[in-house]
Amino acid sequence: MQMHDRLAKTIEKFETGLKDCRQPEDRTLVLSYLANLAPILARAVLGSDVLKELPEVERMFGNSWLHDSQPFENAFAEWRLFRREYEERSFSAMTVNERLSAASIMGEFDQACTAKDRTTARRLLQSVYLGEADIEAILLDRM
Repeated sequence: MQMHDRLAKTIEKFETGLKDCRQPEDRTLVLSYLANLAPILARAVLGSDVLKELPEVERMFGNSWLHDSQPFENAFAEWRLFRREYEERSFSAMTVNERLSAASIMGEFDQACTAKDRTTARRLLQSVYLGEADIEAILLDRM
């Protein structure tokens, strides 16, 4: 399965959920989700890197509230799979600094290291798909 196929399935599952949706407010909100996801899918299909757009979609989902999310649970699950797979693939060819920068968390990671906050630093390194051995080596070096 190509990476953008999972994003297309996300869109399809939101559309399927609309058929079972009984809340007018939810329908309006999900239509805005579809309007935001469609251009990202188009750019992905055309070969553009959409990594920096993924947090914006997460914010959109996180800052909105569906009255009845049940019809859309499959769509959200598909989105999470897409995001995880896309990030893993994108980050795999990057250095640690490139990963932190691409995820827009370099400053937060530097602050955690300066404050000797191992918990936050570990969480940030895990969020860019580093293995435990690499995380431990970085934490030993930076703290």
